[in-house]
Amino acid sequence: MKVLHAMLCLCWLLLSLPASANLRAPSQIEGGLSTMIQSQVPNGITLTAEKMQVRFPTLRSDQYLHRDDARAHVAVHYYLHNDGAQRELPIEFLGLDLGAAEIRLNGQVIAADLAPQAVTDANYYRELLLQVIEHYVWESKQDWPMPHYPVLYQLCSERDESTCPQTLEAWRQLIAQMDTATLQQNALAFQIYAFHIALVPGDNILEVNYRQQLSFHEGYHDYFTDLGLDGAQMGFDYLLYPAESWHRSEQFVFDLEIISPPLIDVGWLWNSELPARMSTNMGGLTRDANAPIWRLSTPDFPVPVLSIRNLYR
Repeated sequence: MKVLHAMLCLCWLLLSLPASANLRAPSQIEGGLSTMIQSQVPNGITLTAEKMQVRFPTLRSDQYLHRDDARAHVAVHYYLHNDGAQRELPIEFLGLDLGAAEIRLNGQVIAADLAPQAVTDANYYRELLLQVIEHYVWESKQDWPMPHYPVLYQLCSERDESTCPQTLEAWRQLIAQMDTATLQQNALAFQIYAFHIALVPGDNILEVNYRQQLSFHEGYHDYFTDLGLDGAQMGFDYLLYPAESWHRSEQFVFDLEIISPPLIDVGWLWNSELPARMSTNMGGLTRDANAPIWRLSTPDFPVPVLSIRNLYR
């Protein structure tokens, strides 16, 4: 009888707690971005196609989320046609919070476990930052919600979004007043894979494989859940506008494939799967009937920044 009374008291205590007492701060990770940049493409080299595969991770609700858990495996293939003799071309691949990369050219590994390097040149850093602000914020927000980069707001007065500059020129003036160390610490810590490729005459395939940090926003959670996955969101952004500097063939096509397995919601008696609802700001995604794979194909770049988002529910 005493045991039953104690259990009833415990149940009453739990039920009488205010709802806010069962809540904790949600787990959030701010994701990165990535892109290949090449500002001086020589004549005679044509980009004939670009194919990108993104594989999202599988998370479990009974595991604490480490930053490295929220990374996607990304493989980007660039199909390049060289009209002339063999030539060497310097390549830079820009990103935020990147993992080690593997670079292949025509099926052969030319760099394994390539570590990204920080951008230390002040003028180059400012140029990259202004390009991101111009294309990423001003152009993208017209047709897609403004990318969530609170780090940019830290550059503004009192780190308040409402005090941020409202024109690109005002952003330029603000950034010019800060040294590179301050910008990298308070804004975007750019990283670059730098390497050279030797293009043979004719068709070439450059492949960049890397792990991309994802943004992660936890879903429904309380003190009794290790990780709230129901309603969680993951995603990242890939800058398309640098590809505009490449010469593209009339038959050019951009193919995207996204693989996103369900997340595992671990219960007391059984586990359940939370499938992804995938979306991009380019539209046109089609889902495979038998597998969690989404695809799209487009003959151009309709947006300057490709935003990939998924919601698990």
